[in-house]
Amino acid sequence: MFRDYLEGAKIVFKNNRAVCIYDDFYSNAADLKVFLDYKLNNKIIYTVEEKSGEINNQDLAFDSYKGNPFFSLRNISSLMIIAVMFKVIIVKSLSWSDLILFIFLSCHTVILIYFNYYFEMNDDYIVIKNHILFWKKTAYSTKDIREIVLRHGGSQRGKPNSLKIILTDYKVKSYYATSINEKTWLKFAKDIKKLKIKIR
Repeated sequence: MFRDYLEGAKIVFKNNRAVCIYDDFYSNAADLKVFLDYKLNNKIIYTVEEKSGEINNQDLAFDSYKGNPFFSLRNISSLMIIAVMFKVIIVKSLSWSDLILFIFLSCHTVILIYFNYYFEMNDDYIVIKNHILFWKKTAYSTKDIREIVLRHGGSQRGKPNSLKIILTDYKVKSYYATSINEKTWLKFAKDIKKLKIKIR
């Protein structure tokens, strides 16, 4: 549902036979890439640790890249569906149909969370936050980032903007940002380029 393209690696053997390893299909794809990098290039790659809640924004200056989630058409429609389903559950006695509605309500809430990330950044860190789960944050050191993939949602059949972080240990982290408008998204891309991080 959310997959717009596949990230992976292509292995070409001496007999010209090629095998594609897609990250979405293998839970240990990053480990395989690390192993191949070591065998082929004699390169040791250390595991990158996420920094959850360890960055104090009061001590460091960050640029923020976000929009108002309540001005997003996708969020407005999602909230309307959630409100209608919640009302139906409240006013009716508990039944199997209510249980089904509750499941749909839960799924739609998860989708709403999944699409509502925004970002903060300075020279040392990219911080991932969420409009719904406002108490959570994850920070990545810019030194631990191998590559960043930015996708503009407007060209992807109505999908929101998305950020994909590829770490030095080949782990891939994806975040959708439906509230960020085009102007802010282009500024975000421009500021990432200033950090000398490979971007595509």
